[in-house]
This record gives sequence, C-alpha cells and structure tokens, in this order.
Amino acid sequence: MHHSWRQLLFAHWPVPAQALQRVLPHAVLVDTFEGHAYLSVVSFRIHDVHLRGWPPVPGLTDFPEVNLRTYVKIDGEPGVWFLSLRCPNRLAMAVARPWFLLPYEHANLWLETAGEVTTCLSSIFQAEYCPIGPPAFAQPDSLDAWLTERYCYFTRDSRGALYRCQIDHQPWPLQPAIVNIISNTLGKRFGVQLEGPPLRMQYVEKLDALIWPIRPVRRRSAAAPQLAPLAPAAPPVPRQSGRASLALDDRRRQQVARSYAP
Repeated sequence: MHHSWRQLLFAHWPVPAQALQRVLPHAVLVDTFEGHAYLSVVSFRIHDVHLRGWPPVPGLTDFPEVNLRTYVKIDGEPGVWFLSLRCPNRLAMAVARPWFLLPYEHANLWLETAGEVTTCLSSIFQAEYCPIGPPAFAQPDSLDAWLTERYCYFTRDSRGALYRCQIDHQPWPLQPAIVNIISNTLGKRFGVQLEGPPLRMQYVEKLDALIWPIRPVRRRSAAAPQLAPLAPAAPPVPRQSGRASLALDDRRRQQVARSYAP
C-alpha cells in the first residue's frame, strides 16, 4: 500500500527503559541509545493512500494522524512499536486495524499549515511547529538515524502472536524544527509523563512510502529479555506554559541550528 506523509513532526523524549518494558509483550525488548529509551510523538497528514497499481481510495486521500511510538528489538532486529495511533478517519481505521493490526483509535483531530507553521489540535496533543533549517539525511550511527531510519514495525494480534510489517521509503529528509507544545497527554495511559520540551525535534515536508502486508514473526529464541543498566536520564528543561506563538526569531533559529551541527 502506498502512503504519502506530509508536514510531519518528530518529537522525541528520553524515558526510563523499565517504564516502557512494562507495557510491551514479553518477547519484545526495549531498544536503547546510549542507555536511554525513547518515546516519540509523530504528527502528520496522510495523502494518496492506495494499493499499488490502483487509484487512490475515496475517503483515504487526506487525513491527519498523531501517533505515539517507541523503539524495540525482536531477536536483535530493530523496529518501531506503536503504543497508540489517533485519527478522525473511521474508514482508515477500519482498514488499518485488521490489515495491519495497528491500535487505531478515533479522535477529533485537526491539522492545518499556514505558511511555515503547522498547527495540530486535539484533546490529547496540541502543538505548533515549523522547520528552521534545510533538509539533510541523518548521519550514520547518530541519534537522529537511530530514531528515524527504521524500516519495519512490530505488532501483535488479539491472541498475542507477533507480526512484522516492512516499510520501504527513501531516507528521511530531516529539517531541524521548533515546536510549541500546548498540551500532551499521550503518554499518560502508559504511565509515562512527557514533561518539558522534546530532546530532539525534526520536520519532514513530504515522504512517500510503501507499506507491505504483515507477516508472522518467527522467533529464533524464546529467552526472556534482559535490560542493561541505564544511565541517568537527562534533567528536563523547563518549558513555557500557555498558548504562546512560535518564537521564530534569528537568535532562536541559530540556537536550535547549532544543536544539530555535526
């Protein structure tokens, strides 16, 4: 199935690995980067959904989505695990739940772009975001590559059987971004508070992808996952409260751009 993802925000927070391992199936191991696990909020618009060789499906050509995901391994293979996916399109949910075993939930969600600024409004996530630099591919072995260059997700059915879904696309053309998060309760259900601004933020204007049919995971070993000792989490940075506008002044652009410099 073909998708086109547009006006996309990646917002990443480091979280304790043990907090995430509690909400994952026994055979799925939380993946870590330099001792930290991560939760990411992804806000974007989905365009041009269709089966290969078929025209776009009416009702599936343009709708917003917000999802909460983390990063896992099964038998050493890295992938993405979706904790929740929210969208207002009931037809898309009716397709994605049985075909791709994704835990979609209906939500009143509005996503609009005016100029450079995209606004996302919903009861569980509200934010304004925009790019502040040119696109570039993530450097190999960097945190940005670890967070974004994953070409499959894992999921499970109602009986607990694990499945893998291959996703093919070009490398992400990541742009440094600035985001003003007004409210975010996506992690609350899973016992994780995503407090303070994200550690990393990226914007992607457009990326096309092919999503393949899910396949059962064939385990090489049934050994229980073991978590390595964690480094202490980075202290949260205080964030401003209220619905302030994005401060896209030259000084702020330079500060964020420097944080992405090699």
